[in-house]
Amino acid sequence: VSLRGCDASSLVSWDGVAFGFARCQRQYGQKDAAFDANLQRMHARGDAFVGGGYEFALPDTYLPDPAERARTSWRFFTEGEPPRPVDLYALDLERSPVGQDETNAWARAWFDEWTRVADRRPGIYLGSGYLTNRTGQGLREHGFAWLWYPRPFTTTWDTTTWPDSYAPPLPKDRAGNPVAWEDCAWHGLPNFWQFAFGSPYDGDLFDGTLAQLRALNG
Repeated sequence: VSLRGCDASSLVSWDGVAFGFARCQRQYGQKDAAFDANLQRMHARGDAFVGGGYEFALPDTYLPDPAERARTSWRFFTEGEPPRPVDLYALDLERSPVGQDETNAWARAWFDEWTRVADRRPGIYLGSGYLTNRTGQGLREHGFAWLWYPRPFTTTWDTTTWPDSYAPPLPKDRAGNPVAWEDCAWHGLPNFWQFAFGSPYDGDLFDGTLAQLRALNG
């Protein structure tokens, strides 16, 4: 069973999908302009929709302190009127200006503070590079609840088409060699597959049912 979803940094309708991720913040302390409106639209979808957010992390560029950044994200989620429930939240770790070990430590510290203030476990967005080097090592064991994995993007997405099956391609190491899912840093298949990017949103699939989706964060 695969559920259709999407993620976006701009304002979208969230119609026609079962779940979605809205970007919360990129630069520290600056909530994305469309974030509140996106959460309101998600909330209006009711019980048939699972909504959440993500933050684009640059570990030592916008804020050296990962704990403060996690607290800021949580505040952005809860300052609306009325406060909107958080179904899912992900740390989007795509690139870093510091080394692999420093980035890994930053992600762990961010996780520790997020789980303290939110009382739930987040997921993490990691591509091939971080899944096959030291950046992603041990993050699942540290507690991150689920993996959101992007395919290598080469073309824009025709939003009228969706994959026939849940089949994320294997991650590749720096030399371009495929790495089996059990041998990568996550040691298993990703829960979400971001299979393409497009306009006005990127396309995602979840490998499971709506009940399994809701239970991800524990």
